[in-house]
Amino acid sequence: MTQPEATEAELWMTLHDAMDGNLSMSRRRKLITAYRAAVLRTAADALDDSETLRDLTDDHMRDVNATTNELRRMAEEDQ
Repeated sequence: MTQPEATEAELWMTLHDAMDGNLSMSRRRKLITAYRAAVLRTAADALDDSETLRDLTDDHMRDVNATTNELRRMAEEDQ
């Protein structure tokens, strides 16, 4: 069973707290990578939910969808 994904805000607070504590560099890198993945997912979700982009032609929407898919792929790669 996989753990639920942390939100961008939760990861940011954890990372912020970690910098004040004694976390290892390895753990800090993992937190930064998780934060990056959350930001990429947030960007992909914003593209999916954009009302402005829905008015684009099919040719342009293919580009937007390709971009969204690439952001999600990058986020998965970071996990």
